[in-house]
Amino acid sequence: FRILVPPRRKVQADRPLVYAMFKRPAGESTLFESFGLAGNVVNLKVGAPGEDELKKCVGILQKATATRLAEPRAFTLFQYGPVPGDKQFRVQMAEFLTKEYENPVSESNLVVTAGATHGLSLLSSVIFSSGDIVFVENCTYFLAMNVLRTSELNIIPVPMDDQGVIVEQLERLFAEHLSKPSRPLTDKKPFSAMFYSMTVFHNPTGVNLPPDRCRRVIELARKFNVLVVCDDVYNLLWFPEADKCSRSPKRLFAYDNKEDPDYKGNVVSNGSFSKIFGPGVRLGWLEAPEQVYNLVCTSSVGLSGGGFNHTMSGLMESVLSLNLLAPLVEEKRELYKTGCDAFYNTLLSNIPPNEVSINRPQGGYFLWIKLTTVSAKDLLKETEKDDVTFFLGPLSSAEGNCFSEYIRVSFAHYNKDTLVQSAEKMAKALNRLLEQRGAQ
Repeated sequence: FRILVPPRRKVQADRPLVYAMFKRPAGESTLFESFGLAGNVVNLKVGAPGEDELKKCVGILQKATATRLAEPRAFTLFQYGPVPGDKQFRVQMAEFLTKEYENPVSESNLVVTAGATHGLSLLSSVIFSSGDIVFVENCTYFLAMNVLRTSELNIIPVPMDDQGVIVEQLERLFAEHLSKPSRPLTDKKPFSAMFYSMTVFHNPTGVNLPPDRCRRVIELARKFNVLVVCDDVYNLLWFPEADKCSRSPKRLFAYDNKEDPDYKGNVVSNGSFSKIFGPGVRLGWLEAPEQVYNLVCTSSVGLSGGGFNHTMSGLMESVLSLNLLAPLVEEKRELYKTGCDAFYNTLLSNIPPNEVSINRPQGGYFLWIKLTTVSAKDLLKETEKDDVTFFLGPLSSAEGNCFSEYIRVSFAHYNKDTLVQSAEKMAKALNRLLEQRGAQ
């Protein structure tokens, strides 16, 4: 007999960063090293905490681990865990989020995940089927689209403006694609489609969806039976004393009020420790309405393996109960605000007026920069000569061919001095291109 081996999937040449790991040997210390993104280059693509922030996690987790493993039943952390996750962790997490959001969070709505990517993948496979529709903001988090495509969902881009998703366009697209159900709705597949969204500190634009639009999204989700999956990984990283934001805007889940007569439970908040602690812990949570909560907890993957990342959630419970996380998050807010301001001010003060347009965010990780006259590709080539690199806008496009005049810069991974030097190099590169064009 013959063993049939499925053919290897063709690597997409238009996304070299995403697929670079297939061409590199194993054994590197981090994901970024496996992508070839480490070394002397200042990589403003990286949306992750920097080394100084991660070093703080070592002492925090050492203290928390010693505390939790000293408990008489600490051994249970190494057993299959309850499907929703460690009970103590979910209680502590609900209390932490309630305080940080200044809005109630119930542990009965929380399901532990192995991070936001896992949460999105879980929802895509458990709640939806191959061929179902997912509406995606255009632009969006570039790797989320790969997750959605892996689940064989059909992506429908939704236009945005400088305040976020355009709800009139969202309504038009819902009506166009969902007026006739593509499949019967069942207890296990109860939603007609997904809307993947970021309403707070959007990646890459940094914008927050205004309250009136948030309310309209809820109305449309209920009307068209859509599950809105909110990527809420940056919500806690608001900038202190920012001009328009003293705290994080209200997450979309809070707009889906159980007291409303037409309440169904149409929003899931997908959270993670990757940005507020460290991505290596692979820990996150879904804040889900009852129907989605039950479907996830009775899924085959949950029933077979038990709770996701049970051991780490138990250790992070001690981080929460010892009040070690809140001070770290507060430090990050100050750090990221300082980094954002440093890059923003340095770049603008070293180039001619009106050469770039930048949305100055009130939190999160990124600057979304529109170039007025210089080509983004040309600027990237020029800055790479000075060992600085960044993301080109089309990578964030749900259509693949938009935002060619935009670039995305992360200000979260490096310290202030490095960000200032990088902004200066980018400004010099831009000025060189302007001089070259003027000489022609």
